[in-house]
Amino acid sequence: MLSPDEHPGIFTFLVGIVVIVLVAVGLSSVIEKRFAFSSGGLRLERELALLDAEVASLRDRLDSATARWMEMDGPRARTVETLRKTEAESSGTFKRNEDLSAAADGLRAEIHQAEQAFLAYRADFRRSRRAAAVGEKISTFTLRDGRTYQGVTITKVTDVGLEIRHQHGFARIHAPDLGPDWQERFQWDDEERRTRLKEEALARERMGVGRGFAR
Repeated sequence: MLSPDEHPGIFTFLVGIVVIVLVAVGLSSVIEKRFAFSSGGLRLERELALLDAEVASLRDRLDSATARWMEMDGPRARTVETLRKTEAESSGTFKRNEDLSAAADGLRAEIHQAEQAFLAYRADFRRSRRAAAVGEKISTFTLRDGRTYQGVTITKVTDVGLEIRHQHGFARIHAPDLGPDWQERFQWDDEERRTRLKEEALARERMGVGRGFAR
């Protein structure tokens, strides 16, 4: 067995080797720990970089989706606003139409009343004028076609015309055979005249008789 006293150089050499080995082992452990820490740091940095890239990608996708939504929602929002304005205008137009319709109904009612009042006035006017003419005497009564009656007395004014008594008998003068002054005076209506003539013709057919008045 080696003794420090017998072989001091070898012993010192072995001690130095042991020290070197221990130092090497310690340094190796430290280096390994540092390398492991460094590797972990690099992996963490890579993971963070990947996360940053993913976040950036998500932001890009969000911005793109937002832009598309704005493009799609802009017309929709304008359409909604237009619809709201149209609805408001339609509501106002509907109210105005109601007011105009009510005003038109009122005007129609007033027009109807005025027409009825005019017809009533016209009927009274014609009736009074025709009644006042009964008994009127005319020395010479000339028709539009040139026929002449002497010593005429108006016996009746009807919707058809005049019924008169003259020197030679009686005659029925139809409204179209009389001049404009007579038309204006007695307010004859040709449609009423034709209606009365038809009624008279039917009555004569039922009675089986005719009338001898001349035109």
